[in-house]
Amino acid sequence: MRTRFLSPIGLLVIMLVLGFSIYTGPTPALATAARRSVRALAPAVAGTIDVRIEDFDFAPADILIPVGTTVHWHNFGGFTHTATSVAPVPVFNSGNVVSGADFGFLFTQKGVYSYHCSIHPSMTGSVTVVGRTFLPMLAR
Repeated sequence: MRTRFLSPIGLLVIMLVLGFSIYTGPTPALATAARRSVRALAPAVAGTIDVRIEDFDFAPADILIPVGTTVHWHNFGGFTHTATSVAPVPVFNSGNVVSGADFGFLFTQKGVYSYHCSIHPSMTGSVTVVGRTFLPMLAR
């Protein structure tokens, strides 16, 4: 019988989806880079997934979800931010999300939705929405 183990990247993705912190040493820039470099994979069943807004970063910044999933952006930082979709046609706009508040959006159409904070344009992310049948294939 062959035992299958998670790869280090697979374990990292699971940790990010479950909201565990990554300790990368004394430099916060390395932790931010690690969070932004991994695409978070949502469960294969539609539901909800959370994105943290903290400091000047979306974490995870890039997510992959099935159709019918609601994404909630939660502001844990001390500054007001937005989650605003961009070209080709804006689909969602949170308005100002103050510290401690959140914004949710239900994704009903497949596609790639790039977004940014309209107050701090260097804050960017993306939501890739795929059909429900596609996600189980990614786990193989």
